[in-house]
Parts: sequence; C-alpha cells; structure tokens
Amino acid sequence: MSQATIDITWYPQPKQAELLSACGLLDVVTGSGQTKPPVAQTIGYGGAAYGGKTDADLGVALAAALAYPGCKIG
Repeated sequence: MSQATIDITWYPQPKQAELLSACGLLDVVTGSGQTKPPVAQTIGYGGAAYGGKTDADLGVALAAALAYPGCKIG
C-alpha cells in the first residue's frame, strides 16, 4: 500500500509558532516532521479577538494528527 502525500500550505504566525513549539509540534509543520517533548502538560493560549487562536488550535490539531496517526482530537 502506498503512502499518500499531504501538501500543507499553512504557515503559523509568530505566536502560533510559539504555541506549536511549546506543544513540540513546530517541526511537524515547518521542518523535519519530527516531534519534540512538550514543555508542559497543559498549555494555554489566549488573547484579543481576531488574534488567530482558532487558526492556531486547528494547526495544532493538524500537526498532532500528522505526527500521531490514529490519535483522537476533539
């Protein structure tokens, strides 16, 4: 069975990249595809309206799905 190729054209903003890095998932989206240990068990991300929070959450979910096939994302 051949493996599918996924082309992602989403690039995180600086604060979103910081969140992905804290989750250990930044390289999954922007680099080598490897994961790193997260910096904490719980990571919060907040800010003003239209600051990219939902976009960041979707980016983390996508990176987690790629890094950990079969994981459950809610």
